[in-house]
Order: sequence, then C-alpha cells, then structure tokens
Amino acid sequence: MARGSTESFENEALFLRHADWYHAANAVIVGDVEIGAGASLWYGTILRGDDAKITVGQRVNLQDLTMVHADPGVPLVIEDDVTVGHRAMLHCRRIGTGSLIGMGAILLEQVEIGPGSLVGADAVVPPPTIIPPNSMVRGVPGRVVRETTPEERAGILASVAKYAENAVDFHRRYGAPR
Repeated sequence: MARGSTESFENEALFLRHADWYHAANAVIVGDVEIGAGASLWYGTILRGDDAKITVGQRVNLQDLTMVHADPGVPLVIEDDVTVGHRAMLHCRRIGTGSLIGMGAILLEQVEIGPGSLVGADAVVPPPTIIPPNSMVRGVPGRVVRETTPEERAGILASVAKYAENAVDFHRRYGAPR
C-alpha cells in the first residue's frame, strides 16, 4: 500500500509517494522529487529537484554516483523499469519505460529517450535530441546506430528485476537508511 510523507529541506518539499523504495544512506534527494514503488537509489546518487520536479518511476534503479538534475521549469521524468548505470548524468526531459542508460552516459537538456532504448556507456546525447523507441544510441555526440533487439530489451528488464531484488536484500540486511 502506498504511503506518502513530506520532509522539509531548507523550505523545499520532498514528496515520497511510496514507502517501498530503497535508497543508500548517502543518496541525496533535494526539492520536488517523487519516487515510485520498488525504485532504488544507490550509493552517491544525487537527485536535485530544486529547479523543477523529478519523477522516478516504479522499479527504476539509479546506480552509484548517478546525478539527476531538472532544468528550471522543465520537469524530468524517468518512466517505469529503467536502469541507469554508474556515474550517469541526467539533465534530460524524459527517459521512456524499459530503457537502459549506460555507465557514464550524459543526457543533456531537452533530450527525450524513447521506450525500450539503450544508451551506450559514455555516450553524450546533446540537446534537443529526441530518440525514437527501441533505439541503440552510442558515441559523442550520441546517435542512433540501430534498433534494439528483443533480446536486449529483455536484458534491460532482467537488469531491472535484479536491482529490485538487490534493493529488497539490502533493505533486509541493512535496514532503512533513515
């Protein structure tokens, strides 16, 4: 069952939509941030919703050192079942359901990633790029190189499931961080 709570941080509202999500003790959440059930925020992750709202969907995993920052007046939405690799930087507008953002990837202002897409490690996707659904993106600047395969899309969902299991395990072993 979903429960909400509000926490104040220097006069900024933090809305927690569900009690059943995990964050590491050193994850930082500031401003207008909504986090879905089963999501996990790992070590060193930062979410800055001080300029606009950030919505993190259900079962999203933001791996270690991920930076998420909404641009002024432009909400940032990470839809359900998304994996974001270590050290990724998200300054984008939207990441579609069932996508994977590789380690060290940078998604700049106004970028939208279509559902079922895979952005390769260290890719830099410049503004105002809109990536179609089921796309493989690589390079600097990031470009669509082909469609993702059904096997790759299944692999993304397997990654989502594994991180959801990890979150439950970490919560059980180490308890709630606050």
